[in-house]
Amino acid sequence: MKNNNKPLISVIMPVYNSERYLSQAIESILSQTFDNFELIIINDGSTDNSHSIIKKYSKIDKRIRYFSQENMGIVKTLNDAILSKARGQWIARMDSDDISLERRLELQLKKISENKKIVLVGSSFDVINEYNEIIDTTYVPTEDEDIKRMMLLQNPLAHGSVVFKKEIFIKSGGYSAEVGPTEDYDLWVKFSDFGSLGSVEESVFRWRKNPDGITSASTSNLDAYTKNILNRQWKDSRIKILSLSQLKTKMKFYKRNISNQKPEYIRLILDCNIRLGIKLIVHKRPFAGIIQLTNIAGVFPIGSILIISRLVYMLKNKLS
Repeated sequence: MKNNNKPLISVIMPVYNSERYLSQAIESILSQTFDNFELIIINDGSTDNSHSIIKKYSKIDKRIRYFSQENMGIVKTLNDAILSKARGQWIARMDSDDISLERRLELQLKKISENKKIVLVGSSFDVINEYNEIIDTTYVPTEDEDIKRMMLLQNPLAHGSVVFKKEIFIKSGGYSAEVGPTEDYDLWVKFSDFGSLGSVEESVFRWRKNPDGITSASTSNLDAYTKNILNRQWKDSRIKILSLSQLKTKMKFYKRNISNQKPEYIRLILDCNIRLGIKLIVHKRPFAGIIQLTNIAGVFPIGSILIISRLVYMLKNKLS
């Protein structure tokens, strides 16, 4: 364990009534292969046994810095922790009901070291239920352009999976209280103006689908706020049409550089650009959208199949 006065990473974990999963979350950070970090835990007015659990671990491991406060909510808690408590150059987010696999920080820092323009890095992640069973895996594009293109369609990153540069967080204005439960998505969009985004291909994070979690409690508002962020991006963005040669180059890149799950990543990138092509048509840019879809159809036979599958899926959902 390193004893640097200033750790490289500050891991920020807000806690609110998380006694059921809290020990797992804390232990998953303390067992990281990269150990030059501080773990800042903020008890945001919990009324369960969270305080006792945090106190126990803070006595065992000096990397833990524990703060307790009256309930302030996620946005105020995170902004305050990052701006006034965190000492690291990089901020790692971690939620109190999720799990970080032991090489998470190591691999994310490796990704950062490979590209000095990166200001934020995420990872692919497993979705787990309340019994820690993996029920799904979400793959995230590894490269800046592909992540930003996917952000025009959805939030591709799990909030608790990211590591980002504190300096850029300050410049971006931090988390906003005006965007409801999409404070993370809003922050990624702001970060995209300051540098490159990246992601680790390996699934090094497990996001819990927790019926008692913050996102689940806010689902009724989530779609409306997400739509506002999407509309803002489409209003401000010039969507680049990828040529046939550019698409083929992308496919070659992912075939060459992805160690595992190559077919999943290729389908992910193609489907993202199919959805962008369809959305261009819907947003009154039919010529651009048709060119994009035509180019995708020319990449591989799978391109045409995926276009048809996506159109059928959209039609079914519209009729249901």
